[in-house]
Amino acid sequence: MLLGGRIKGVAFDLNGTLVDSTRIVLEAWSRAFEANGYRVNRGVLDNLIGASPAKIIREIAGNINDQAFEKLEKDFNTNIEAQIHLVKPFPDAAEALNTLRREGVKVAVASTSNSSVVEAVLAKTGLLSL
Repeated sequence: MLLGGRIKGVAFDLNGTLVDSTRIVLEAWSRAFEANGYRVNRGVLDNLIGASPAKIIREIAGNINDQAFEKLEKDFNTNIEAQIHLVKPFPDAAEALNTLRREGVKVAVASTSNSSVVEAVLAKTGLLSL
């Protein structure tokens, strides 16, 4: 039993922790911004990995109207959904999740991605069933 049963639950971030998706996320954001007329400094975008979509959009596009904001977010989600087949789980992710579940530890997954993307990534990588 983990720490004598004192651990009741563990939360994991999805992107960059359970799955190797950083390159794909960066590419999806780059394509979304470029499709909407923004030039993206890759170094700035790299430093925003893990930030919320709202923060990423505001940092790159500035103070834009709601319609432009929603278009960027929609384009990002479309781009990421098209690339889900490239996402791979990290080598020990499934084993870690299985061990925790077997020990009776509740597991949660957190992400700044929308829930449909999270679910699709977990399903594609085989981690949803764990």
